[in-house]
Amino acid sequence: MNGLFFNNAMMNKKSVVTVLASLTIGTILIAPLSAQQTPSQTPEAKAEQQRKMLALFEHPKNLKVLPKKISPEDLQNTMRTYSKSLGVRCGFCHVENETPAGQKPDLDFVSDSKDEKRNARKMILMTKDINAKYLQKIERGFEEITCVSCHQGHKKPMVNVDSLPQQPKK
Repeated sequence: MNGLFFNNAMMNKKSVVTVLASLTIGTILIAPLSAQQTPSQTPEAKAEQQRKMLALFEHPKNLKVLPKKISPEDLQNTMRTYSKSLGVRCGFCHVENETPAGQKPDLDFVSDSKDEKRNARKMILMTKDINAKYLQKIERGFEEITCVSCHQGHKKPMVNVDSLPQQPKK
């Protein structure tokens, strides 16, 4: 990509945003484990539920893009951020094993069988690469791009002109 999309003499915020939007093809879909709480839960029940959730993140396996020594809290927060950015749940990227009706999904976090998980890894690397190689070289104050920069709460990136809000005609 060296020099292919970026001409140093012509690079500005608008062109960077346009290129970033063009590059964001596919979906990044890693979803969170979010604890669902009912208003009737006691503080003790909430604490126990949180402990169980964090236990799921205690010894993650098959991390290929995220840091191998990520804390359970940071991993859970990262997954929640991805989920909110894309408007999806865990089962979008992670395989859901069959469970009896009414039970929470049994997720296989290790499996790489879903395209969405593989695409997510590629897009995580892409955003890191764009932030490090290009955005750090332009003026200060330019925000790093993240999943929400293009996805804006949707499974597919909102990267074309037709996805922009319509301005009323004067």
